Amino acid sequence: MHFYIQIYIPLTLIVMCSWVTFWLSKTERGSEIPARTGLGASSVLSVVTIGFGGKSKPQVRKRLERKMLNFAGIQTV
Repeated sequence: MHFYIQIYIPLTLIVMCSWVTFWLSKTERGSEIPARTGLGASSVLSVVTIGFGGKSKPQVRKRLERKMLNFAGIQTV
């Protein structure tokens, strides 16, 4: 349960927040580009921070599961 609260739920929320870029309407001046870039960069940095959190992550017996979760999070962002 501890793993879900510290890893799965935050990653799910980060990925869902990154989908906001698809709702930004395209303008002629391109004023939505900085918003998309900033949102995408902060989403990727958040996923990387969770992935390389060090000792703050709970110990998981299956390292492959944790690596797959981080890979899936980055791919969906």
